[in-house]
Amino acid sequence: IRGSINAKIADGCYLPSSGSIPYGYLRNPESNTFDIDKIAAPVVKRIFEMKSSGQSINAICKSLNLEGIPSPGKLRYIRGITVNPKYENAIWVRKTVRKILSDIVYLGNRIHGRVKRDKVGLEKKRRSEDEWIIIPNAHPAIITQDLFDAVQIIISEEEKKRVETIIYEQMRKYKYLFTREV
Repeated sequence: IRGSINAKIADGCYLPSSGSIPYGYLRNPESNTFDIDKIAAPVVKRIFEMKSSGQSINAICKSLNLEGIPSPGKLRYIRGITVNPKYENAIWVRKTVRKILSDIVYLGNRIHGRVKRDKVGLEKKRRSEDEWIIIPNAHPAIITQDLFDAVQIIISEEEKKRVETIIYEQMRKYKYLFTREV
């Protein structure tokens, strides 16, 4: 079974999606792909536009929560896809927005093999990006490549500043270790 699935993936065939559908899309069972969700797709585009204009992830979450825009978990709960009551009042959190901002699925790419189970009965393990199988133009894109690239540059610059700040704070802490100043 795994061999035939891998052969279909290698040939670029669409396979039925396993797991949850990315926020902003709906499952299209006839063509085994995604259709744009008219309610959530504009929110995805707005998240990218807010980030490209320099807003922080916290500010994006706060804005979406204040406007009452349902988070992915809450939207699935409202639609009856998820029945767990913990999602009834789910809000936007940093992790969710960060995941949306880094996902190439919004460019129209289908990704296979993010997680893999080596043998039946073993746990699934997350695979590195170089092991993923990416099928370009598999479904309609929500955002443009230019917008995605602009956001990735902003995110990498923020990460670089964050790392530099952490290193500086660690060095400042240890500076007094040798001078005996407090």
